[in-house]
This record gives sequence, C-alpha cells and structure tokens, in this order.
Amino acid sequence: MGRIVGIDLGTTNSVIGITDGNKTRILENRESRSHTRSVVSLKQSRSADQRPEEILVGDAAMDHWPLAPADTIISIKRLMGRGVADEQVQKVKAWAQYPIVTPEKGTDDSVRVVMGGKPYSPVEISAMILAKLREDAEFRLGEPVTHAVITVPAYFSQIQRDATRKAGMQAGLRVIRLLDEPTAVAIAFGMDTPESDETRYFLVYDLGGGTFDVSILVWSGQVFAPLNLEGDMWLGGDNFDQLIMEKALDRIKKELSLDPRQNLRFMAALRREAQVLKERLTASASAELVVPGLLRTAAGEIVDFSMEMTRGEFERLIHPLVDRTMSIVRTALVNADLLPEQIDNVLMAGNATAIPLVQRSMEQLFGQHKISRLVHPKHSVAMGAAILAHRLGPRIHCACGHTNAPEAAVCAACGRELVVGAPSGSAQPFVHGGIAPFHYGIQSFGDRFTPFIQKSDPYPTEVPSSHAFFTHTDNQRMFCLPVYCGDNLEKASRNEKAGEAFGILPSGLPKETPIRIKLWLDGDGVFGLSAHLEDGTNLKPWIMKGETDARAFKAIELSDEVIASKKNRNSLTPSQLRELDDIRNDALDRIRDGDFGGALSKAEQLMALAKAQGQSSSDLKSRATMLVNYALWILHRYSWAFRPDRSDFFRKLAAEVTALASGTDEQQLRVKVDELDRETDLLPEGVPELNETRYRIESRIKPVDPRTASHLADGLARAEDAYIKKDPKAATILQEVRAKVEAALRALPSNKFPCRCGAMLSGERFCPRCGGDNWLVDGPKLSGRTGDIPGAL
Repeated sequence: MGRIVGIDLGTTNSVIGITDGNKTRILENRESRSHTRSVVSLKQSRSADQRPEEILVGDAAMDHWPLAPADTIISIKRLMGRGVADEQVQKVKAWAQYPIVTPEKGTDDSVRVVMGGKPYSPVEISAMILAKLREDAEFRLGEPVTHAVITVPAYFSQIQRDATRKAGMQAGLRVIRLLDEPTAVAIAFGMDTPESDETRYFLVYDLGGGTFDVSILVWSGQVFAPLNLEGDMWLGGDNFDQLIMEKALDRIKKELSLDPRQNLRFMAALRREAQVLKERLTASASAELVVPGLLRTAAGEIVDFSMEMTRGEFERLIHPLVDRTMSIVRTALVNADLLPEQIDNVLMAGNATAIPLVQRSMEQLFGQHKISRLVHPKHSVAMGAAILAHRLGPRIHCACGHTNAPEAAVCAACGRELVVGAPSGSAQPFVHGGIAPFHYGIQSFGDRFTPFIQKSDPYPTEVPSSHAFFTHTDNQRMFCLPVYCGDNLEKASRNEKAGEAFGILPSGLPKETPIRIKLWLDGDGVFGLSAHLEDGTNLKPWIMKGETDARAFKAIELSDEVIASKKNRNSLTPSQLRELDDIRNDALDRIRDGDFGGALSKAEQLMALAKAQGQSSSDLKSRATMLVNYALWILHRYSWAFRPDRSDFFRKLAAEVTALASGTDEQQLRVKVDELDRETDLLPEGVPELNETRYRIESRIKPVDPRTASHLADGLARAEDAYIKKDPKAATILQEVRAKVEAALRALPSNKFPCRCGAMLSGERFCPRCGGDNWLVDGPKLSGRTGDIPGAL
C-alpha cells in the first residue's frame, strides 16, 4: 500500500498533512502553497486555438473565477449531502453565480451544480479537489498516496459524512476514518497526550470558511473523550465575506447609481477581493478593496471601483456573527456543566480565528493565558488528521530510525518486523469515535420525535436501542422511516433531516403487525438502521440517497395515490386492479433486489397505466377543462414569469385541448391532455411555490385568521415583486414567507393532521385533495420509557 495522509477538506481551503515518525508536517501543493483553494472551474475551449476544455482546481480555478463566474464552483462543502429543497441550499442559490439544480435522475433531496452546461454532484466536485491534493502529495513525496483520514465538521449529518467518504473514494483514496474537526485540532495540539493523569478540560473553537464548531473535551485517567459539541453548519468566513460584499454593493449604488448584481464577472471579482480584504485586515489597521475595469455606467463609461475599510469598520460589520459564536461557546459550557475558569486550554482552529475581534472575544471570556497558538489555525485540522492517520495506518518507521516503504514487512536496515499501528512503546491513546452532536430519532405521525440516540451519547453505538412500530393497514407493502437529528424532542421537523429509509413488507400482513426498528451510529458518526419482523425476517430497509432510488419509491407512492383515488370512485374493474397489482409487485421486488433503475421503469409504467385505466370520456374531458383553467390562470396571474414564446406555447396548447374536448377524438385528446399536464409541471422558477403559498393563505388561514392572512399576503407580494425585479434574494424572501405560513398553519386550532400535500385530514385514509394514502406505519406504543412516544409515522 501507499502513504497515509490526513486531509482537511474545507469550504474555502483544503490542506493535506503527513506524519513521519514523531514529526507532522503540511505538504505544499505544486504551487508551493500550504493550502489549496477549494475551487473548481471549467476553462472552455476556444475555436481559434482548438484547445480542449480543461477543469482547473485550486489556485488556477480561483484565478479563472472572474473570467468564468458561471462555470466556477466555490463553497461546494455547503452543498454536500444536501437537497435542492433544503432552505439553506436556497440561500446559497440566491448568491451563487453557478446554477444549482435538481438532478435529472434524482429528487429534491439531492442537488447538482452546473459547470459548462454539465451537471455535477457535490461529491464529484469535492472528489476533484481531493484528487488534486492526492496528486500534489504524490508529487512531493515521490510515491503513491492511497489512504487518508478526512475531517468533517462535528455537526455534519449522516448524508454529509457519507458524501465525504464517497468523494474520497472517487478521488482514488481509501478513507480509513472520518474525523470530527474539533477532535483533529485537539490531537494536533497534543491535548490527547498530556504529561500527567490529572483531569484537564479543553475547548476547541473552530471557525472555518463555511462552518463553526465548538467542542469540549476531557483528559482523565488516560482517557481522552469529548464531552459536548455545539455549532452552526452555516456560519463561517464566507459570511464575513458576504457582509463586505453587501457593504461594497451599497456603496456602488449610492456613489454610481448602479446595481451590478447581474454582472457575474464583477460579482466574482468582488467576492475574491472581499476575501483578500478580510485577510489583510487581520494584520493591518486598514486595507483597500479594488476591482478595476468591470463596471460600466449607464453612459457606457468603464469605471473602477475601490473601497477602503478600517479594521474598526470591519469589526462593527461582523460583530453580530462573532457574538453568535460566543453565544454557542457559552451554550457548550452550560451543556458540559463547566464554567469558563474550569477550561484549562482553548484551541483556535480555522483561518477566521486569526481575526483580532475573535481573538479578543475569546481572551475576554477565558483569559489570554489559556489561548493556545502554537499551531497555525489553518493547518491544525489537517495535522490532527495526519497524526491519527499515522496511528491507524501501518508503521513505516522502524525503531532503529530507518524509513521503510509502506508495503515493507520487515525493516530493510535491521530486519525487525514492522507491525500495524503506532510505534511500540508509544503511550499515545487511540482516538475512536466521538459523541453524538444531537439526538437521533424517527419522525412519528403528528410530527412527533421518537429518539433512539441521545445527544452526547458515545459512538460507535455499542448496544443499539430498539422500538416496535406497527403496520397501519392490512397488506401494507411499504414503510417509511424518516430519521431526524437535533435538539427539539417535541417536533421532528424542527430538527435536521438526517436521511430517510424505505422498506418492503411481505404481502398479506395484518394491520398492526409489529416491526422492530434499531438505529445506531458507526465510528464515523454515520447512522445505520435495521428492521425485522417478530419472526426474525430481515426487512433490509434502504437509506435513501436522493437519486434513482428515491425516484423509484416516489413514483410508486404517486401511483398508489392515483390508484387509490380511482378505487374510491369505483372506476377500476377487478381485472384492471389485478394488472396494476402485478406491475406494482414487480416494481417492489426490483427495489428489494436493489434494481432501482428497473423499479423506476416499472413504476413509470404503473403510473401511465393507472392514469389510462378507468378513465372515461367524461373523466378525461373534466380533467382537460381543469388543466386548461389552471394553465390559463397561471399565465394570467404570473404573466411576468413567462417568456413571450413560452406564453404563446401554453395558450396554443390550451386552445388545442379545448378544441379536442368539444370533439370526439378521445385518443388525441388524451395525448394533448397528458402533454399539458407535463408542461404545467415545468413552470418558471418560483411560480409553483408562490401559487401554493397563495392557496394556503387564502383557503386555509384567511377563513380562520384574516389579520394574519393579510400580513402574510403582504409578505408574499414582496416576494413576488422580488422575482419580478430578478432580485437574487427572491428565493430567500419567499422561503421566509413560506416558513411564516407553515408556522401560522401549525398555530391554527385543529385536531386534524396534515397530509403531505398540505390538506388537513380528520383521520380518513385517502386525502380528498390529492388522493394520497395514509399508509405509513404506526409508532411505538406508550410504555413510560423515554422515547416511546405514541403516534404514527
């Protein structure tokens, strides 16, 4: 095997380190820099010189960014393991200059970024960054690099950790461990190997480019362990850059009467210079931001932009964010049952910790003498990973001092046997696992939370807890287990969704058949789960990745809703039901076998057949009328969102459907109705969300609370106005309104429960609005034990 390294895969910068014997060092890249920019850019071919396209990574990509802002991917770590529907992804989408889209063969629970017209997953982009780190390390070492410990924020979820591991594999690395960044920092500072057995407490303050973590660790009796983790996955140096940019944009608007937000080249250059300004103000009392030659006045004159900023102005700008980090530090102390004076050492990691305001804030809380600065904050995470990688990997340094090849079994100098693990005689403790950063559990019906793992429980989980859930209907064939992690023990949806598992049940099971569920965390903090029947049958639940697997399950679910709706209207014959059931069972069998592509194909066949069967001429004409009215309403109400050619296309298609509905050609009518149905699913960005939100305000909230409905309608109008003006913050404004609408709906006095489409149900099986089947399994029965919360998923 080759060399083993430690990698800090950061939001803005990535670093790679290696340990040789007792010496740990950072490996410089080919550009002779200790860090590599976490940036990927596509350099398009030019017809004149016929050069092929080239993917640039690191500094080269950073330099190319202003030339190709739409083809340059930055801060990809913020999108790892996320979905397009995620509220935070929508915020990134509002400022990102590259397109962020739903994958063609995925769902809203996954995401793609577009570079050069081609979609890439965050895993693929991260793999490009990791591949450069590996190749540069091989260039420096002169030998292969095959294994790595890669660090992740302590607050990374199951899906994010899994995505990081996949990125490493795609980069040609065997990922032997995912290590929490705060723990890596403690290892780098040597805090896991104190000189005495006296109990000592350490606090790690890790403020990176895109995330913030606080970890409190204890050394006692030769045991090194974390006590508490807190953090914010969306707070980092990027946020400081954004504040500088907003100040610059305000200055441009006031001084030049320009709004350059749609000037992608200028915005890319501005963001890059904002980063530079932030770094300069760390060491200087003032600095200047300069972006030359990228602005043009209304008269066509090219102008330069410059803005001087003092450190005091910068600190006033970022003060609320730094205060937010200090609030999280205090929360960590309270949850660890410690006072600031009980902390022995404070370790600072992440380049943003070099900002004087951050340093002063920590000194004021803990005292200057407790702040450790022996390791560069930009290097400490990678160094800790490198130290652990050395401990986990095969020994290549003999006790005699000779350096051996990684694959060597005996020392070439003295003939000693080389064993796996740390050098003999080392007293260094083995770092294994960590503690859960939050509660992990399954969402129960009514948005209740059934926890399996408590916050601060150690992982890997030694003995997984178990709860019984129950089938909701006779002959239920599918079950869903949404897994959430967070601090809210009452409402699951107020926590972070860690993932979702689906499983297939044998046919013929009666209602309330028990399903025994276990959930645990492995050594990387990644959740796993199992599901068995009481007779021991393994149901092998599949954890969704948001790709073809999720589409297959969703397609079957939607087909079930169509079939259930038609059953209610008695519009299917027994033979038609048997045919549909055969196709559905075939799709479920393919899912059980892991053939998600085949299952998706069968599910789509099921949907097409379900729509066609039992559809009388009058039903088809009613559907045609409904779709035409809906299409014309959307065109009228949101005319600003449609290009003229697209508007003309819709009107023409609606007219064709209307004409066919008055005739006798049922086959052609069905073709055109299906076409109009598909086209109404492809509305411009923001329109479906605006329309749905408007419906909820008018039909659900206004009859009960007109005052709140009026206030929400005003907010929705502002969101729509932002879309009309092409404000890049439009999606964020709309998300805020939608969150308020959801809160208002939850506050409505009702004993009903919500369907997935938003309709309030009284307990009936089928939703009267969408035909949805409430077939999810029932939750644990009340037994008085913690976590046994009654309800249904």
